[in-house]
Amino acid sequence: MKKAIILFIDDEIVLASKIKQILELEDYFVQYESSAIIALDYLKENIPDLIICDIMMPEMDGFEFYEEFQKLGLTNIPFVFLTANNKVADMEKRTNLGIEDYLTKPISRIDLLKAIEIRLNK
Repeated sequence: MKKAIILFIDDEIVLASKIKQILELEDYFVQYESSAIIALDYLKENIPDLIICDIMMPEMDGFEFYEEFQKLGLTNIPFVFLTANNKVADMEKRTNLGIEDYLTKPISRIDLLKAIEIRLNK
């Protein structure tokens, strides 16, 4: 069976390395980027099976990244937001963008893996 490729974008390097390690131990291939801008460049030449993206990042936040990602025409790739912020305004913005899946930090290993499995099987 093909190993799923996950593009993971988060500027919090310590947390990101822990999540990356969890995913790799589950046999996912993880392409980690600490910048949404670099992740967009990656998407111009690569198509992952799933994208997990933090919302609050410098330079380009997760919402801006999502809008640019949509412009690339890759709307069939499952997308999950990861956020420490659970504000109502952010929830409304996710809804307006059509994003149903988001995980809140800190995330448990089980919840992370369950969310990924659900999105990959849709």
